[in-house]
Amino acid sequence: MYAEKQHAKRLLKSQRGILILCQAFHHAIKALESVEPSYLKEESNIKDMKLLREHIFNQFPAEVFEPIEPKNREMLLRIHKGGDFNES
Repeated sequence: MYAEKQHAKRLLKSQRGILILCQAFHHAIKALESVEPSYLKEESNIKDMKLLREHIFNQFPAEVFEPIEPKNREMLLRIHKGGDFNES
């Protein structure tokens, strides 16, 4: 148990841990904002999550956590494999 807690603390301080938290805030905010009817939205939680994301967990832009369009995904895969991004 102690070893796992220490591992969790190290993860929290790492780039990967920060990435995971930024991603969690991004998706949690989107999910909470989509709640209907609107009177069930937890507005204060959304506001506080946005505050944390904007001022503490802001190391990654929101676009990083959005799905990549198929056309762009194929281009990125070609570039990653050393191909030309203009290939069809």
